[in-house]
Amino acid sequence: METIPSDHWVASKLDWDNCILYHNDLAYCWVNFDVSDMLVKYVIPERPSAGTVIQVGDLFILDQTDGTKPTTSTRRGRPALPWDQFHLEVAALAKVNALPRKKEAAIQHFEDWFREKLGLRVGRSSIGQKLTPYYDRFVRGQTTNPSE
Repeated sequence: METIPSDHWVASKLDWDNCILYHNDLAYCWVNFDVSDMLVKYVIPERPSAGTVIQVGDLFILDQTDGTKPTTSTRRGRPALPWDQFHLEVAALAKVNALPRKKEAAIQHFEDWFREKLGLRVGRSSIGQKLTPYYDRFVRGQTTNPSE
């Protein structure tokens, strides 16, 4: 056992996995030390506790005992578009047989509708995707004659 001089203790020269401390042309092998002495010299800062985590089944619940409300996470990404209003508008047109015969014309109609009525810019592909079931059922279905 040999005492390592304090000026040799450089964190960047310590190989924790292999318990080796390098200093210039020396290598101290099988380094060990008293953990309580190390913790006195290098105090681990306390982190504030947010409460206790309790496991319920495969979920973890934060039990905050300090009376504060949990912080809500911010939602990332775009806010949801008002597709319910869109579907009502499409249904109203379909009811009176006023959907444009061509899907491209309907996409343009609804691009304008979103912009003028709701002040939103919605992509053509998103609108086209939402229109597909209507065109499959009401437009293409109307042009197919079962007796042919």
